Amino acid sequence: QGYYCPEGQNVSTPKSFNCPVGHFCPSNSSLPLDCSSGTYQDETGQWECKTCPPGKYCDSIEASGGVVVPSNCPPGSYCLAGTATARQHLCPDGTFSNETN
Repeated sequence: QGYYCPEGQNVSTPKSFNCPVGHFCPSNSSLPLDCSSGTYQDETGQWECKTCPPGKYCDSIEASGGVVVPSNCPPGSYCLAGTATARQHLCPDGTFSNETN
């Protein structure tokens, strides 16, 4: 866990294949896997991604791969834990948000 092992490795935790930020590497990974939208990873050598915190969103498409740093929630929206996109939760009629985060 926390490492990926391309073909031909002779150790289970090859230092040169430590899982990079924005990715996770469960056991028996041959390549690092992108953290999916709604999650992020800001540390190397991890086997799972963290849930995006409240007030932030984590869009893996916008990040062109796994998210390393969650983005501030934009005005007109609110972001719960695990929010995947900037406009996932729009403020309902009769309410507003003019702040980020």
